[in-house]
Amino acid sequence: MKTIIKKLHLIIAVFASVFIINLSLSGAILVFAKDIQYWFNPQFWLIDTEQAFDKKHLSLNRLLTHVEASTDEKVVRVDFPKQKNVAWQFQLANRETISINPFSGKILLRYRFDETFYGFVHLWHRWLLYSNKKGEHPLRDYVSVATVALMINLILGIWLWCQLKKKWKHLQPKHGGNKFLTRFSYHNLIGVVVFIPLLLVAFSGLTFHWKWPKSVVELLTFSEVLTGGNAVRSGEPANQAIDFQAAMEKAQAVLPGAIIYRVSLPNKNGHLITFRVKTDSEFHAYSKIWIEPYSLEVVKVFEAAKTTAATKIWNFRYSFHIGDFFHVSVKFLWVVIALTPLVFIYTGFSMYFIRMRKKQVVKQKRQADFVAV
Repeated sequence: MKTIIKKLHLIIAVFASVFIINLSLSGAILVFAKDIQYWFNPQFWLIDTEQAFDKKHLSLNRLLTHVEASTDEKVVRVDFPKQKNVAWQFQLANRETISINPFSGKILLRYRFDETFYGFVHLWHRWLLYSNKKGEHPLRDYVSVATVALMINLILGIWLWCQLKKKWKHLQPKHGGNKFLTRFSYHNLIGVVVFIPLLLVAFSGLTFHWKWPKSVVELLTFSEVLTGGNAVRSGEPANQAIDFQAAMEKAQAVLPGAIIYRVSLPNKNGHLITFRVKTDSEFHAYSKIWIEPYSLEVVKVFEAAKTTAATKIWNFRYSFHIGDFFHVSVKFLWVVIALTPLVFIYTGFSMYFIRMRKKQVVKQKRQADFVAV
């Protein structure tokens, strides 16, 4: 049984290693991709700190009018960053995005997502940068399969470690002339240390593509993942302009202390203004507020943190996957964890080739002794 598991462990690594290397490198970069983007091109993303903290931003109505007049495109969504010194992002109907200084109204950059550094790394990590003419991403299935392969190999590796007679002794780093034992000790030590966090990070990654991980969460928590659904108003639209600034202030009043993360503008008759907000009990913005665009009536409120256990765990997946929780130090730890599969691949294949060379030497020696006899 142990021999079969060892061979399976090796075979999975051989077939999935290229994809796992891509996941490891892109995942590590993605943790700080936005920060790197800000550092290298601050003129496109950052606002003067004094201006950001001392002045009040222009009204959302004025900014929307300005962006639509400057681009000849309708704005469908506005994203508000967590940091006050980062520009607001206005997404247009043609899928372009405008980075704008909300205090001066100056347009800093007009771009498409895949043209940015963050967009490049994001597409590399999830879809290996390939899209067909239909806009589909066929390689995303391969990425997900490779993620499952990584999870299986982590479990097989822990099982093999548990079969060792002196398993705790094998966690002590060994140095010296025996290269095999050195690599073997680090392979075991790192595998045991990162087993749980790396397994969970990999599983959380699957949730962004496949549906079955949601069923797993629901099964383990004996509850259902709730999203709040959608809300649609009835009746014909009024013959008047929409006061988006007043709607935003209304949303802030509904959940005091909540941070508005995104507002989706109504693009069809019957649609409401939808606000995604982050409450104090959330790591990311999953709560929603729906407001009627003309009467400014609050139609529906969904507080994600006050729902089921499955919902809370499911909504934590994004923050957990990128290490964006508790403290910035977690992000640095996540970078290290993201790079550990590279160590597994290096030490694993090194041990294999060292063992093959040793067997070859023994075989040649036996052949030489046989000829001599």
